[in-house]
Amino acid sequence: MDVTVVVRESLKVLEDAGVPESLRAAALPAVIDLIARQAPGWASMALIPFEPRAATGQRSTEDLVDRLARRLAVDREVVEGVYTRDGSMLDISVNPARLPRSKSTGTKAIALLVTALRQGVGDEEFTPVDDIRHLVQEFGRYDGPNFASAITEMRGVFLVKGPARQRALKLTRPGWQQAADLVRELGEGRER
Repeated sequence: MDVTVVVRESLKVLEDAGVPESLRAAALPAVIDLIARQAPGWASMALIPFEPRAATGQRSTEDLVDRLARRLAVDREVVEGVYTRDGSMLDISVNPARLPRSKSTGTKAIALLVTALRQGVGDEEFTPVDDIRHLVQEFGRYDGPNFASAITEMRGVFLVKGPARQRALKLTRPGWQQAADLVRELGEGRER
């Protein structure tokens, strides 16, 4: 679905719902998100590796590694021990055996790694929990009945928005610190 169409439909929804002009600017991002999620193929987007949108021109992968290292305040080599360049993208590449064995603790570690990557190199303010769920499954730490509880236990680490199945997370200052500590631990090869 074209961005222009999504914005037009979102504005029409706000108008049809009778949202006052003074509140439309605040409500528009949420409505755009909802309309975009209804677009064909949206659900499969979470399975595609994250590729940040460049504000001006195409960023090189070197720039992405440097940007993430700078945001986490860790050495570039440490970041490269946890994340791998794949063309114009970065992906989490830490060996699953290096992650906590407990599914709950492993889920939390992966959530930190995913959100730090997405919010540290891209223009993503909030990371959808479904994207985290897919990677937790990929790394073999998924525990369906307890996944939501593990994420909920991280309330001081993340700001949370959205209803249950559309929840998204944003790292807080303590969350960035925990993510940096985890990347240092994994990237420097220290044992858990």
